[in-house]
Amino acid sequence: MLIFNQDMYDDFANGSHTYLSPPLYNDLIGGVEALLIFVYPTLVTGTSPTLILTLDQSVDSQHWYQLGTPLFNSQALTSNQLLQANFVSAAGSNPAMGSFARIRFSLGGTTPQAQLRITVIGRSA
Repeated sequence: MLIFNQDMYDDFANGSHTYLSPPLYNDLIGGVEALLIFVYPTLVTGTSPTLILTLDQSVDSQHWYQLGTPLFNSQALTSNQLLQANFVSAAGSNPAMGSFARIRFSLGGTTPQAQLRITVIGRSA
């Protein structure tokens, strides 16, 4: 069942920063059992630009821990390429993602830059 469909990021990004989804969505992301994440890069520049995107979890929205391995781990970026990742909570976890979750991403490579749109769809199992 669809719980939400939300653009979490739609802006320019460069390799000198780590970016986070807006805090107002932390409880929304943490409250679902499955996530579908779409990344659509445009205007990609730099030498060998890559994307690292992870999910972080928290029980208090202040102390954060990476949840599993990165969903995109040094994924090569090219303009107008649609990337997709899935995350399903592990069975038996209680809670599966903590009370809160967020998306954290950064770009790699030499002077990487891109316009990124990151859309997240949350579902119940």
